[in-house]
Amino acid sequence: MKKLMILAVIVLCTAVTAAAQEKFNSGNNPERSVYERSFEMPQQYVNVRDIVILPNKGKMIIELNNAAQYEELQHIDTLLEAVLRNIAFYKDSLESSGSVRIDYAADEKYKFSKIRFQIHRPVGAIFMNEPNEISKLKLEQDSIRIYVKRNPVFERDVESGSGFRYNLTHAGMYQVTFCLNSYTDLASVLANKGLLHHAIDTLLSTKGKRTLRNPFRRPSSTRFDPSIQETPDSKKYKNTALNRFRRFEGLISYNSEGRWSITRSSDIVEVTGNVGIGLIRNTFAPYAEVGLDYERQLKPSWWDNNRNVTWSLFASSYFFFEKGTDNTYYSKPNWFINAKVGSGDRYSAGLGYLFDRRGDYFKGTTLKAFMNIRMFKSKGLTLSPELIITDDFKQVIPGLTIKVF
Repeated sequence: MKKLMILAVIVLCTAVTAAAQEKFNSGNNPERSVYERSFEMPQQYVNVRDIVILPNKGKMIIELNNAAQYEELQHIDTLLEAVLRNIAFYKDSLESSGSVRIDYAADEKYKFSKIRFQIHRPVGAIFMNEPNEISKLKLEQDSIRIYVKRNPVFERDVESGSGFRYNLTHAGMYQVTFCLNSYTDLASVLANKGLLHHAIDTLLSTKGKRTLRNPFRRPSSTRFDPSIQETPDSKKYKNTALNRFRRFEGLISYNSEGRWSITRSSDIVEVTGNVGIGLIRNTFAPYAEVGLDYERQLKPSWWDNNRNVTWSLFASSYFFFEKGTDNTYYSKPNWFINAKVGSGDRYSAGLGYLFDRRGDYFKGTTLKAFMNIRMFKSKGLTLSPELIITDDFKQVIPGLTIKVF
C-alpha cells in the first residue's frame, strides 16, 4: 500500500509539472517559451494595433509600442526586401498543401537575423469540386511575422506628418504580420509600394493626440481598407465610411470580423478644472470648478466604435461681489459639491448641493441640476443650462453657465 501511495504521488507530480510546462510554453502566457520570446513581441508592450486590408482578402497587422514608430515604417519596403531575400533559400522546402508560418526577427544588437519556418499540415485533404475539375482547397492563410527590436529611443517633440508634436519614448520594438493566401504573395505586396506607403501615412496622420501623447494610457486600433474609395454619394452612408476606415479607443482582437471587440483598453483618472461665467437670476458671476474625472472605456459595438462613460466629482463656485459701507467690494463665493456622468465627449448631466453659502443669493437647502453641452469635439466652449432649487425647495431659479475649457 505504501509503495502504491508513493507511485501515485510521483505520477501526480509528473502531471502537475507537465501541465505547468505546457502553460509556461503557451503563447498567451507572459512567461512564454524562449522560442516565442525570440519571435513575438510581448503583448503587454503593444499599445497600437492597426489592421490594413490587402487585395485578395489579405491582411497586414501592425503592432507598435508607440505610434511614433510609424516614422520608421515609412521605409517598410526596405524591410520587406530584406525578408524576401533572406527566406529565399528555404523556398523549395515550403511547398505544402497546409498553411505556412514564417517568423523573422531582427535585433539591432546583432548583425544577424533569426528565421523560423513552421508548416501546419491540414487535418485530411480538402478538395474543391468544380465542373470537370477537382482541385485541392486551402482554408488557412499563410502568415509572415516580422519582429523588429531597436535600442530604445528617448527624444521629445517629434513632429508627425499631421504637424502635431508629440513625445517619442520607449520605441524599442514593433512587429508586422502579413496574413496571405500564399506566403509568395508577399512579393506582390512589396511590388505595390504605393499602397503600403499610403496605408502607413494614413494611419500615422489619423492617430489621436491622446494616443500620441501617452499610448499606454490611450491604446488605439484602426481598421483601414484602402480599396474602398469614397465618393460624394458614399459619404452620405455611414456604413461605407466605417468599412473604409474605423478607429477604436482600445486594441481590437486579431480575427474579429464584423463585430469588433476590444482586447485591452485603459481607464483614466484625471484632475480637471474649468472657469467661465454664470448667469443667476439677473446677475452675472465669475465661475470656477475643480475635481476628478474617471473615464471608463467600454467595449464598442459594430455601429458605435468610440464609446466611453465618464463619472466626475468636483467642487464649483459662483463668485458674487457686494459693495460694503466702506466702498470696498467683497467676494462672496457659494460652493457646490457636484457629481455628473457623461457618455462620449460632448454631453453630460449631473446634480449639485450647496455646502458653503455666502450672502443672500441662495437660502436654506439648495440643489441644482445641470447639463453640459460641449460645442466642439475638442475641448473648448461648453454651455451648461441649470435649474437651481433653493429656499428649502420652495423656489426654482433658472441659470446658464458658459465654460471656456
